[in-house]
Amino acid sequence: MEQEKVIMTGMFNGQTTKKDGLVDIKFKFVSDELVTCLSVFKLLGKPLQLAIRLDGETTEIGKVMLSGFSTDKDAVVSIKFTGESSSLDMQKLTTECINKLIKVRVQNV
Repeated sequence: MEQEKVIMTGMFNGQTTKKDGLVDIKFKFVSDELVTCLSVFKLLGKPLQLAIRLDGETTEIGKVMLSGFSTDKDAVVSIKFTGESSSLDMQKLTTECINKLIKVRVQNV
């Protein structure tokens, strides 16, 4: 199977940990990234590897699935990924990525 990869520039928009051990990871992307964000749909239903790039350093977050996609009237895109908390490395996202533009890489595994 061919590797498909999408790289988008956006901001970390929080996380939600559920009782069943799943974590929702949310990102927001400006309207300039709309077309790139739409290409995430080709990865729908596939297991994905999520990574971020901040200050020239890439950090693998872990395995996720695409679980939500929405846009607002200003074409700001919100994307939500869901993964098991035991397989995600959330440290860098929750401590260093608040209110900063980051590169978000999603690829099928």
